[in-house]
Amino acid sequence: MNSTFEWIRKGEISDLSRIYDSVQAIKAEMAKLDVVQWPQDRDYPSEDMIKADLEAGDYLVWEENGIHKGSFVLNEKTTEPYKDIDWKGKDFLAVHRLVSLPEFREEKIALKMMKYAEQVGKNHGKDSLVLDTYCENERANRFYQKLGYEYRGQINLPWMPLKYNCYELMLA
Repeated sequence: MNSTFEWIRKGEISDLSRIYDSVQAIKAEMAKLDVVQWPQDRDYPSEDMIKADLEAGDYLVWEENGIHKGSFVLNEKTTEPYKDIDWKGKDFLAVHRLVSLPEFREEKIALKMMKYAEQVGKNHGKDSLVLDTYCENERANRFYQKLGYEYRGQINLPWMPLKYNCYELMLA
């Protein structure tokens, strides 16, 4: 990767509490703004879920000069409902749980992490990147559309009352 992404690295178990705390901070901020992405009434993503992704080597962390600024999961794993979506790409990477801490929003960390995901996908010969975001999370839906992601349909996830919008970015 080039120096644009010098601050991104594979997450380690020692990052668990920082990732978990950053997710909780984001959830609290979103609740204040009445923005929904993840269930507020349960521990999602849980520390166990984050730990499993770290152990699998799927968590990526944006850390600059020792300061944790964001994180996300990038892998080939999707939930069962993804099988019902008509993806254009057949060999894709999925982006999960993108978190950019609010105090660094002006640095466009989320945008940089998504550009990194694109580069990884291209470097691994993938057709596309796929992801989902809650249908009522207007900020996230606009963000992904602005990046060129195309709407592919909706899925139901059992812990939320409404659907998640699914998006895909073709890489080739």
